[in-house]
Amino acid sequence: MTKISAVFGILAVAGIASAQVSSGSFTPDATDDYESYPGGRAPITSLFGGTVPVIDGAVFHGSIDEGNWQDFRSPGGPIQASSGTKFGTLFGFGDITLDFTGIGGIFGFGGFASAAGVGDDVLTFFDMSGNQIGQDVIAGGFGPGDGSMEGFSYVSTVAIGSVNLNGPETAFDDLTYTTVPAPASLAALAGLGVFASRRRRA
Repeated sequence: MTKISAVFGILAVAGIASAQVSSGSFTPDATDDYESYPGGRAPITSLFGGTVPVIDGAVFHGSIDEGNWQDFRSPGGPIQASSGTKFGTLFGFGDITLDFTGIGGIFGFGGFASAAGVGDDVLTFFDMSGNQIGQDVIAGGFGPGDGSMEGFSYVSTVAIGSVNLNGPETAFDDLTYTTVPAPASLAALAGLGVFASRRRRA
């Protein structure tokens, strides 16, 4: 069973009265399907052909072969890649940061994810100067708890310089971005500081 919720009043940081980032779709400029990494839980230090550095936080980003990462929620099962046979994961409970400043920032970020442990996923977005411009908390973590991945997609009215991914051994696949600014029609939604979120497990 699912329920729809919205997160209001996302932030008021550095004089910004509302979030610049909102849920929304975009046409990707680039997709990283994780198939080029070695698997075997090896650290991933950059994505998108080396153009986007992965900055370790409390954990590192590991390259995982399908069948080698378990969803410990209910009903459980091995984490399944959204495509191919490999994906990347937060190697433990903690965070990493994807740095998009070297490509001039992005205006859309998406992909697929599934939490492997019990807890919330949190995505935090920063502008090119490092100021927080949005945050989404996924209660209970991405995915329905059976190892399958859930899609997510965000757009921004200002350039995103970095994205912090924080979660309970969360796995990611088919990450995408666009360098094309979000349509003006989305500016009003972002201006409300609202994430019209996906489902939540009951």
